[in-house]
Formats: sequence, C-alpha cells, structure tokens
Amino acid sequence: MFHPSTAMVVHGDGGDEELIEDPVVLGTSRIQRRQQGFVQEEVIVNNIGVVDKLDRVLQDSQARNDEKLLELAQYAHDHVINTVAETEERLGYHIRDYLDGIHAHYDASMKQQGELQAVEPDRRLSSLEHNIQERAQTSAVAAVGSLANKLEFHFNSALAAMETTLNGHGTTHESVCEMRLQSASKQAQDDFEASTDLQSDWIEK
Repeated sequence: MFHPSTAMVVHGDGGDEELIEDPVVLGTSRIQRRQQGFVQEEVIVNNIGVVDKLDRVLQDSQARNDEKLLELAQYAHDHVINTVAETEERLGYHIRDYLDGIHAHYDASMKQQGELQAVEPDRRLSSLEHNIQERAQTSAVAAVGSLANKLEFHFNSALAAMETTLNGHGTTHESVCEMRLQSASKQAQDDFEASTDLQSDWIEK
C-alpha cells in the first residue's frame, strides 16, 4: 500500500540529492502549533480573570472588616468617654456631700462656742476650720488623683487590647488572602498544564 511521504528527494544539476519537506505536512504542523498557542493564550486569559475576581472579593472583604473594626473602636472610645463622665459626676456628688458634712460639723461647733467671747476660743475655732478645710482639700485631691490613675490604667489597657485585636485581625486576613492567591495561582498553573497535556496528546494522535 502506498503511504504519502512527508518529504521528497530532488536531484540537483550537480547530481546531488536534496531532501525537501512535504509542503502539505509542513502547513498542517504550523496550523497545529498555532492552535496550541491559541489554546494556551485562552487558558492564561481565563486564569487571569479568575485571579482578578478573587482579588476583588478579597478587597471587598477587607473593606467590610475594616469598617467593622472602626465601628468597634468608635464604640470602645465612646464607652470610655461616657464612663469617665459618669465617674466624675459621681465623684463630684461625694465631694459635695463630704464638704456639706464638714460645714455642718463646723456650724455645730460654732453654735456650741457661740456664747464664748474670749480670743482663745475664736482662734481655736478658726484653726479648726482651717484644718478641716485643709483635710477636705487633701482628701479630695488624693481621691481625684487615684481615680484619674485608675481611669488612665483602664483606658490604656482597653487601647492595648483593641490594638492587639486589630493586629490579629489584620494578620489573619493577610494570611487568608495570601493562601487564597496561592491556591488560585496553583489552580491556574494546573489548568494550564492539563490543557497543554491534552493538546499535546491530540497533536500526537
């Protein structure tokens, strides 16, 4: 049976033999290579589109997480401000009650000494009033300082905890994004290799 050859022999003027490839086979091989290139380009374009979509989804997820974290930070800040205001108001009530008690005690002492006209009792009462006011002022300043230190400690602790939480969320989100991008890239590479293998098998057949 006759089989078509992929090349033919031509004798030149000098008697030398020249081997020329069959133009039909050569054209078919070029068409196959072009088809393989088109398939590879299509796979690459499709894989790039998948990566772009995944990147947009990850960006949207990051934006939503950032918005929620900002809302949480604003809530914590408002809570601290409201707590400080309420504490200062309660402290003011206690200080006023304490000073009212001191004045009542002073008035009672003055009434008890009202009939005394001597200089010594007046001096002692004045000294007593001065001592009472000094103690009240010292006690109030100490109470306010202690409260301010406690509030500052709690506020700094809350800020540190919030910062730790935000950093943890950021690190976790970055790791998830990196894992997803690596997975998408690997899937794109696997799809490309699979399509190339199929094209090679088809060409060999």
